Amino acid sequence: MAALARIILVFACVAGTCVQAETVLVLPFFNLSNSSNVDWIGESIAETIRESLLEQGVLALDRKDREEAFRRLSIRPYALLTRASVIKVAEALDASQVMFGEYAVTPSPGTKGSLRISSRILDLKRIKKGPSRTRPAPLRIWLSWKRD
Repeated sequence: MAALARIILVFACVAGTCVQAETVLVLPFFNLSNSSNVDWIGESIAETIRESLLEQGVLALDRKDREEAFRRLSIRPYALLTRASVIKVAEALDASQVMFGEYAVTPSPGTKGSLRISSRILDLKRIKKGPSRTRPAPLRIWLSWKRD
């Protein structure tokens, strides 16, 4: 899992949107799959990225702060947010950058399926949307990361 978070951060840095903010908000990634029983993956991705940012010395807001902002703004957990809602949550927490994205689990015959993850970084100081990055991987790899 930590390897996946680092891959997402490397993609962002290569694209020139490397996280260098004073405060970063990492939102749970949105589930685009037809199954709500994989909603936990979005929170797991967000927490792993947040932990990786903290290891690099970046001030990343914690889950409790984010949940409080969701509560104040009347946003349901696991809701698919619009870009405007993403900006509102980040502004409510005084974040200078927000990282968010989506994922989809696709069933494949004979396997556990595949996982497609897309991520974005939005720089609120420049109101500049970073490029979207997608990384496909077999679902069995994701599940093996979760066991570690």
